[in-house]
Amino acid sequence: MANRGYYIQSKILHIPDRFGFLSPGPPSLQVFDVDGVIALLFYLSFMGTIEALVLIHSWLHEYFRWFLVYFFFGVNCELILGLWIITCIGHYFKRGHSEGSCTTGTVAEEKAQST
Repeated sequence: MANRGYYIQSKILHIPDRFGFLSPGPPSLQVFDVDGVIALLFYLSFMGTIEALVLIHSWLHEYFRWFLVYFFFGVNCELILGLWIITCIGHYFKRGHSEGSCTTGTVAEEKAQST
């Protein structure tokens, strides 16, 4: 599932690796990424159902306010944007990454050469 998700993201949707939710890395990292995407989709579907029920209830009892729609939409967009930003910059916080550069540190390079 992780490989297929990365294939769809990179080959079909043509999303660059640095902007996508899924990474081209080892299978364990891809599985971790897919877990995050599935958790996000589950959260959005669960919250979307609750939000829809709140809006339907307020519509039926004639106290519907548009600010609720905008509020729910804003909260969901902030969540998606926040997780996307964390995914995009998360590699900077991994061990072995040199601060201030986009390359891996010497620790990671030595590990790669020794294996």
